[in-house]
Amino acid sequence: MAVPKLPAYNLELTDRVLGRQKEKDQVVKFLLDLSDNTNTNGNMSILGIVGPGGIGKTTLAHVVYEDHKVRTSFQLRIWITFPSYQLEARTLAKIMLRILQVSSGQDDELLDPMPHLQESLNGKNLLLVLDGCWSIHEWEKLQTCFESAARGSAIILTTRTTKTALQMLADLHLSFLSMEYCWSLFSNHCFGNQRHSCSPELEVMGKRILRKSGGMPLAVKMLGGLLYEKDYEVCEQIWRSQQWDKTNIGLSIPFVRLCYLDLPIQLKRCITYLAIWTAKGLIQQVTWILPGKS
Repeated sequence: MAVPKLPAYNLELTDRVLGRQKEKDQVVKFLLDLSDNTNTNGNMSILGIVGPGGIGKTTLAHVVYEDHKVRTSFQLRIWITFPSYQLEARTLAKIMLRILQVSSGQDDELLDPMPHLQESLNGKNLLLVLDGCWSIHEWEKLQTCFESAARGSAIILTTRTTKTALQMLADLHLSFLSMEYCWSLFSNHCFGNQRHSCSPELEVMGKRILRKSGGMPLAVKMLGGLLYEKDYEVCEQIWRSQQWDKTNIGLSIPFVRLCYLDLPIQLKRCITYLAIWTAKGLIQQVTWILPGKS
């Protein structure tokens, strides 16, 4: 029997909020209602989007950040992605000033950025996204800068835990995706625009493998990439691989290793090299090893 091959396709995705429309609407409503909310403590309210790694916190925050109603409701929008280590409040203030393109006209490294930030935010409606926030040292000092912002300003905090120094007005805990949404997301990454022409054999095998994701969106996307342009025999080999067991694995080490082994050799070397660098390492030093570079 001739075994059909998974079709090639353009990786541009159009539906970026699969299974999260309800949550997106909740966050957008929260932001738009802030100016009329008399229960807020001060002018800046904090909403936490909480969940384990790979659950879709950053994706949800981004579609909210780019929502047309949100864009037109806030004079200032700032997105800051956190490193894996603790940030100082002073450092965060400097980053915000650079994004706002504010300069004191002097040596900014020698000056306290807090008064300049407070002046820059005075009377303006601010939306600040702190993506992947673990902890902010001396948060109270930075918090005073936000007192000058207009009422209705907000911070969206994506985090794995509610145990942070930031007092949240509300928090939204993301759940795992249903199998229906998992299949739609997987199909986008694996089959693209030709997903409706997927053979019954490949669909059965794809859904069988998809159960390994445990409903974790990032794992679903990685599985879609792993099975992209693979034929039935290869998909069956992946299903029977000893790299994972018969339970849901989400983003476990065996699954990540399986995806790593599927990479072309030049990308394996790239990832191996990057692994020796710390979070504060000079990552720009490794650009020469990327594909097409010499």
